[in-house]
Amino acid sequence: ALENDISQFDEHVAKSSFPENIAFPQSIKGHLTVYQLLQKQLNILNTQATRINGLRKELLKTEMRVRHKNKFFQRLSSAGDQVFPKRKELIKQISHQFLTDVDQFIHKHFGEQSSKESLFVLREEIKALQGLAKVLTLNTNSFTETRTRLSECWDRIKTEEKERKKERAQQKVVYKQNFEELEKQILTLKEALEKNEESHGEAQKKVEAIVSQMRAVELGRDELKALRDSLTEVRTLITNKIKAHEGARQQLEDERERQKREKSQALRDQAHQLVIGHDGMDADQLIANRDALLEQIHDSSLSKIEKQELDRLLKPLRDIITEKKETALLALSDNDRNALQQLKAILQQ
Repeated sequence: ALENDISQFDEHVAKSSFPENIAFPQSIKGHLTVYQLLQKQLNILNTQATRINGLRKELLKTEMRVRHKNKFFQRLSSAGDQVFPKRKELIKQISHQFLTDVDQFIHKHFGEQSSKESLFVLREEIKALQGLAKVLTLNTNSFTETRTRLSECWDRIKTEEKERKKERAQQKVVYKQNFEELEKQILTLKEALEKNEESHGEAQKKVEAIVSQMRAVELGRDELKALRDSLTEVRTLITNKIKAHEGARQQLEDERERQKREKSQALRDQAHQLVIGHDGMDADQLIANRDALLEQIHDSSLSKIEKQELDRLLKPLRDIITEKKETALLALSDNDRNALQQLKAILQQ
């Protein structure tokens, strides 16, 4: 049975499989096919070597004629010649390959330059390499050497973790100090806004200054998030303050526009009333009322176009005033006319 099994070695290798529950290291994934082929052969050879050694021990304990026993030893020796040399060579190959891959892994991540991989990833990779070493059929030297070197890398990771924890503890102290200082500025600004002691323009400048300071100092992720949330509240207050100010300004503007419209309408009504109500006034009174109204128009905050329109409404008064003057002259007595001529002469002199 053993001899038949050895003669069908290739068929057994083709039917065998590599354990699927093994966490194969990512660093040597490129040589997965090599390891699978070598280890599948070694699994068959290991089984056959165990059977040969077991049969030898059993043969030594079994009582039979020496001549028969020697024939069995010769057949077992022939079987061993087909198994043990091949097994030894394959163990040498897989041990060399594994040792080379471990060396490359250590040189890459634990050489002179610090690795860019996280310590967690490196730790998991070392565990995978150590687990694979137990599955592979390695010689004692390779197994011991790789185990020792990987253990040293594990110790380096633990040391690095302690240093990083110490550094993180120191950073947390710095983070806390910077956070407390910035938070104090934000709270002060927020209280000033709530008490209306700060204009929205100045508050916006202070927010930008705080943001610039946040970028310049060291802060942790949690501290940064808390400060951003606080700044969001301040920006909301500023936005509400701007809206309130804009609403008040718009309301004041609307009130001014309303007063302006009322003033314009009042002046229009006065101009219209002056034009249609001239019958009860003489020329001098009409001129005085017109001039007073023109002064109001020119002193008002109306636009140039509106003032020109009001001036056009008062234009008919010119003809009315001239007519009233002529009518007054025609109504004068002879003595009044002579007196008027004398006054004109005196004025001329």
